[in-house]
Amino acid sequence: MDWQKATEKACDVFADKQYGETVTHGELVAAAGLRRVDKDYRYLMSAVAKKMLETGRMIESVHGVGYRLVEPDKYSTKSVDCVLSAGRKLDKGVKILDNAPVGNMTQDGVQRYNNVRDRMTILQAHVAGAKVEINMLDGKRKHPLAVESNA
Repeated sequence: MDWQKATEKACDVFADKQYGETVTHGELVAAAGLRRVDKDYRYLMSAVAKKMLETGRMIESVHGVGYRLVEPDKYSTKSVDCVLSAGRKLDKGVKILDNAPVGNMTQDGVQRYNNVRDRMTILQAHVAGAKVEINMLDGKRKHPLAVESNA
């Protein structure tokens, strides 16, 4: 299968769609020349999402239906979701370090572990602060140290 051509054909399906409109899985499968929704389809849609984002249009999955063009006002919220997802991945990395068998490591292994652990602690603090600020800017919540006025 020519993935580049299939990706372009699937992107073309969205070309005349307006923000908020949905394209069904069936339409996308047919346009790309696939037979069914399977792992190849998921791979294709990942490439389509990436290509479309590079052109300033973003799609999101609509469970059991297809994909929808994200409305412009939702881009900042989608960005926040990505940052939070990255934070969860960072948390998983920290959990791996928390449970590492340090006592069984070589001296070099312990040195690398300590270096990574130090950097991860700093990075985790930065990300935690950034998450608060981003959520505040996105309007999801108020800053935890903000003084509320009752006037």
